[in-house]
Amino acid sequence: MIFLIEDSAVDAEAIMRAFIKNGVDEEIKHFETGDLALAHLNASFENDDDALPPLPRIIMLDLNLPGLDGREVLRRLKESDRLKAIPVLVLSSATSPIDIEKVYAYGANVFMRKPISFETLTEMMHYTRQYWFDVAIMPKLVN
Repeated sequence: MIFLIEDSAVDAEAIMRAFIKNGVDEEIKHFETGDLALAHLNASFENDDDALPPLPRIIMLDLNLPGLDGREVLRRLKESDRLKAIPVLVLSSATSPIDIEKVYAYGANVFMRKPISFETLTEMMHYTRQYWFDVAIMPKLVN
C-alpha cells in the first residue's frame, strides 16, 4: 500500500495515474491533509483489533499542506518508533535549499521536485516503482 499525502486533487490524480501507468498494483490511499494521514496511522496502533490494515510500504508526502504541513508530518513520522521505518518520499514544488536540508534532517528518504509535465511525472514514478518495489529490501513493518 502507498500513502499519498497531497492536498491538490489534480496532483494526486496525476501521481496515481502515473503509478498505474507504470504497473504499480499497490493500493494507493490518498489523504488531503497530514492531520488525516497521521490520525489514520495512529488509530491503527490504538486499536487492539487483529484485523488492522497493513502499514504503507511507502509514504509520498507533499510539503505545503493545510493544517500540519509536510515538514511537521515528516518530523512526527520519524519520531515514532512504529512509523519511522516507513520510507518517506517528499514530492514537492517547494525546492528552497532550507526545505531540502530540513526534510533530510528530519529523515526523508528522498526529495523529488514535482515535474511540470505528466510525461516526466510518469518517468519519475517508473523509477520510484523500480527502486522502492523491485530493488530496495525493506524491513517487515508491523502494526
